[in-house]
Parts: sequence; structure tokens; C-alpha cells
Amino acid sequence: MTRINEAEELLYLHLREKGIQAERECRFEPKRRWRVDFLLPTLRLAVEIEGGAYVNGRHTQPSGFVKDMEKYNALTKRGIRLLRYTPEQVLDDTAIVDIVRTLKGETP
Repeated sequence: MTRINEAEELLYLHLREKGIQAERECRFEPKRRWRVDFLLPTLRLAVEIEGGAYVNGRHTQPSGFVKDMEKYNALTKRGIRLLRYTPEQVLDDTAIVDIVRTLKGETP
């Protein structure tokens, strides 16, 4: 299992433990076939786990970065907030703590 898959599984478990309903690999724009890793539809919140941050992955290459910006802007235009994390931030519990705080309206 890759680090990102491990992180996705763990975050899904964390969300369920907190009683937070989330859809996985949710398509939000059929024409573009865009998906988000997690969508919390009633809360209008999307969560992405960004792989490749330290290894020149797709998200850090110019074309991938631009495509991600288009996708993230499309979410914002639909009134959906977006939180982004690395797999390491999921594995060390930073992500779930931050998500819960965000849902409570807390700011850092």
C-alpha cells in the first residue's frame, strides 16, 4: 500500500470515528471528471491529500499545478471550502485535528 493510500484509509477512519460523514473519491464536476479525495457534502467541505510534494509529483509540476488550481477554483465557485494535507499530516493526526477545529469554527 502506498503512503497516500494509507493516509486516505486512515483519514476515512478518523472521520468516521468523529461521526463526520464523508464521501470518498467524490466526483463534483462530471464534464471535467474532477474528483476530490473526500467531500463532506452537508458541511460543504472538501479534503484533498496531496501526494508527491517532496518527489516532484504531478501536483508540483507546472501543468499539474495549473490543473489543480482550476479544480480548486471550481470548488470555491460552488461554495465548497477546501482543506489540503500531505500524507504525513494525515499520519501524524495534524489533518484530523485541523478538520475538527475547522468544523467547530476555530482558527489557528
